[in-house]
Amino acid sequence: MDTSSSKNLFYWQFFQKRLREILKERKIRQKALAKLLGVDPTTVNDWLTGRKTPSANRLFEIADILAVPLDDLIGRTPPRNKKTKVKKKTKTTKKKVKKKKSKKRMAMKK
Repeated sequence: MDTSSSKNLFYWQFFQKRLREILKERKIRQKALAKLLGVDPTTVNDWLTGRKTPSANRLFEIADILAVPLDDLIGRTPPRNKKTKVKKKTKTTKKKVKKKKSKKRMAMKK
């Protein structure tokens, strides 16, 4: 196994462990996380057991919902505050991005 693939394996193994820890700490059931993400509960279970890995977009969504920096979730930095509250899922990220862009355009026009 080359260095990059062993590093990726480490991140995914860390992700499984870290996701399980966060869910346990915050008393969030797999089913509840699945509902917030709009996926089947078996998908979350597959992530936790290593049968599947979430896409990059899904990783960002998981990190946002759990209010955890993505780097902490995949093991690139040590965990910070373990008792951060879970964010409720809001409108899609696309709408947030559009609002930010329109605000920047308005500021540029002034």
